[in-house]
Amino acid sequence: MHPGISLTFDDMTTLADNLSVVIEALTGINAITRLAAENSGDSDLAFVIHEFSDCWKNKRESLAAEVTNLQGLTAEIIDAMRDLDRSLAQSLGTPGCFVVADLPSWSSWSTQESSPGSPFPWEG
Repeated sequence: MHPGISLTFDDMTTLADNLSVVIEALTGINAITRLAAENSGDSDLAFVIHEFSDCWKNKRESLAAEVTNLQGLTAEIIDAMRDLDRSLAQSLGTPGCFVVADLPSWSSWSTQESSPGSPFPWEG
């Protein structure tokens, strides 16, 4: 990971939850625009609100589908991260606890020498 960037299960779960809010907003906007048009008090303004809503309906539906897909991928990533965490913790003999040492960035690997017989640049 890039220095200064960290990602936790909570971050990913929050992202999935926030995507739900976006999906709800995109799919519920028709009711909001209908209500706005009905309460505009002006037939011309109501017409413009309906027209605007109708013109963007396909775009909103497409965006909602993409965000729904992203939400599904996010859930899959969370599941994969949890499975990996469990597997690594079990292999270390410490279920529920996974610690990663600070490693040099990938870009520095080719410039660092490893100790004799070690393929790992941080062992040297």
